[in-house]
Amino acid sequence: MKIYFLGGSFDPPHLGHLRIAEYFSKKCDLFLFIPAKKSPFKRYNPIASSLQRLHMLALLTEKVKKSKIETFELDGTSPSYTYLTIKYIKKKYSSNDLNMIIGKDNLNGLNKWKNFKFITQNCNIICVNRNIKESDSLFYPKNISFVDFDENVSSSMIKDLLKSSQYLKIKKMIDKNVFDYIKDNNLYK
Repeated sequence: MKIYFLGGSFDPPHLGHLRIAEYFSKKCDLFLFIPAKKSPFKRYNPIASSLQRLHMLALLTEKVKKSKIETFELDGTSPSYTYLTIKYIKKKYSSNDLNMIIGKDNLNGLNKWKNFKFITQNCNIICVNRNIKESDSLFYPKNISFVDFDENVSSSMIKDLLKSSQYLKIKKMIDKNVFDYIKDNNLYK
C-alpha cells in the first residue's frame, strides 16, 4: 500500500495543506493527515485545542479523495516524534511504501529530528516548497525528492492576519468552512 502523509500543527489548516493533499492523493492508495499534539521544535502549544484543530482539518479535507485524518500523535504523549508515527503507520497499514511530505523549513533541520536515521531509512521524504533550485537536492540523501508548489501561505501568517482582522486576505488562504469555524469559535484573537 502506497501511503503519503503530511504532519503538522494545522493551527489552522489552510489551502496550502489542501493543495498538497489534492496533488499527492492522486499518486497513492491513502493520504494521511497527522495533526501533532506538540512539535518538539516549537516552544508553545498550538493556540487551538486538539479537538478544534481536528474539526478544522476535517472541514478542510472532507473533499480529498483517499484521505484520512490519523490521530495517533494527538492521542499520544507530548511531544510528537515522527519516528514513532512512522512505526505506527507501517504496523497499522502494513505499508512498505511510505512517503512523508515536509516543507523546506523542516528539511533544513531534519537531521535534528529524533531518530533521524530511522526516518530516512523507513520512508521517502518529499519536500514541497516554492522556487526550489535544482542545487537544493545535492546536499540531501537520495530518498529525498523535491516538488515545487506555488503556495505562499502559512498558519502563522493566517494567525497574524486574524489578529488584525484582515478577513479579505484570509479568505484567500483558507477554506470557507474553516474560516466560518474560526469566526464562530472566536479563535486566534
